[in-house]
Amino acid sequence: MNDLKGAYGGLLAAVRAAGEDRLKIADSRPGREVIAPADRAADIGNEVQQLSATARAAGSSFDSLPKSVQIAFCVRTEAGEIVTLRVTSPFDYKRIKVGELVRPGFRVIAEEYRKPGLALSSATVQDKQALWQQFLAWAQQEQLDPSTFQAAKKDSNALARFLAAQPSDIIGRIVIPADIAEILLRRS
Repeated sequence: MNDLKGAYGGLLAAVRAAGEDRLKIADSRPGREVIAPADRAADIGNEVQQLSATARAAGSSFDSLPKSVQIAFCVRTEAGEIVTLRVTSPFDYKRIKVGELVRPGFRVIAEEYRKPGLALSSATVQDKQALWQQFLAWAQQEQLDPSTFQAAKKDSNALARFLAAQPSDIIGRIVIPADIAEILLRRS
């Protein structure tokens, strides 16, 4: 394709030189151009659009996971470290040394399911699609239902958010005075 662009000044010019009755551009997005035989261009264009829509949907599925779960699949680790993820709400990840005891309620995320160092803020749709597939494979390996990892609803009240932010081992020991609980329940 680069040779065609160099020789004709652009992809569209190269297709015109070959004859639009023989070749058509099925997808013209920069860096993702697709050329197809004229008689199949419409079908191939539709297929490309469907694949793109599937990739966007998978990317948004990964975006629907809680941030701590997303980060667990991208966080960098030092040599000899592994990442564990709490598989019940509130979801949280911990980096631990290889050989350390995995805390109750946490599961190890094997390196094969992670993309360490990927910046979520600049991740492409394809990156997020790949992460979603890796998340699903990890959940299947760990025999977990992926739907349990739903992001917290934004309309939850302040008390629910406060309790969700606490470590699970101290939840039962927290005492919240009734007047403070009442104020927190009213705040969304």
